[in-house]
Amino acid sequence: MAAALQTLRDNAFETRDRRTAAPNVQVGNYVKVGIRDERFWCRVSRERADGSLLAVVDNFLLRSPWRRGDEIVLQRSHILEAADIGDALMFRTLW
Repeated sequence: MAAALQTLRDNAFETRDRRTAAPNVQVGNYVKVGIRDERFWCRVSRERADGSLLAVVDNFLLRSPWRRGDEIVLQRSHILEAADIGDALMFRTLW
């Protein structure tokens, strides 16, 4: 049973600390998420009727099966940080 629980944790998205304010997330924003001890940025492409978000992976990942450009489904509790388009332009300029 303990091994099954560990496997579930390894394959579940990190959730934001409930004491931390939820970031304001809109379509087009970049969001940081984490899974398998790896954090990465995605761009929100749309919100589904059930409130979940579709987002496109925007990093090259080492520990996850997704590739840059793949679309994943997120819950708002999975979003650790958010950046709007202005923040994204600043990140790219600095990079």
